[in-house]
Amino acid sequence: MRGTGPSPAGRQLGVECRFTGMVTEDEKWRFLRRAYFLVFPSTLEGFGIPPAECLAAEKPAVCSDIPVLREVYGEAVEFFPLHDVEALTRVMARLLGDPAYRRRRGRLGREFVCARYSWERAGEALERILLEGPAGGDRDDKAFGLGALAEGEGSSGR
Repeated sequence: MRGTGPSPAGRQLGVECRFTGMVTEDEKWRFLRRAYFLVFPSTLEGFGIPPAECLAAEKPAVCSDIPVLREVYGEAVEFFPLHDVEALTRVMARLLGDPAYRRRRGRLGREFVCARYSWERAGEALERILLEGPAGGDRDDKAFGLGALAEGEGSSGR
């Protein structure tokens, strides 16, 4: 978080900000369940786990429109152009002003994240990589430490 705290305009409008510092996993999920939505104004990201956690809690996520977040989340989140405060404000106002829309976006987000990022899906992907090799290439049994098994040597003689 950047800045010096609540602005005079925010205080005048009655906006309450609390900076909690580190929280436990249980506290994080409790905060997410109580939130209306998440704003994730990241400028540089590798994946962006907070939006996935927010979607899993059935809350909409509002993300800066950077390539990696667009690739990871597609239509599952609301986007705003990077550094465009007015566009961010419009998205937030719609989510705050239309509870039915906000709930619908939350449900769609949860469906999205559960379909893509479950433990079952992760296990299936790992199994596919181990059995078939990485996408677009032949399996190299030696790269996976399976060379002896592929050559029929088994594990005897160790």
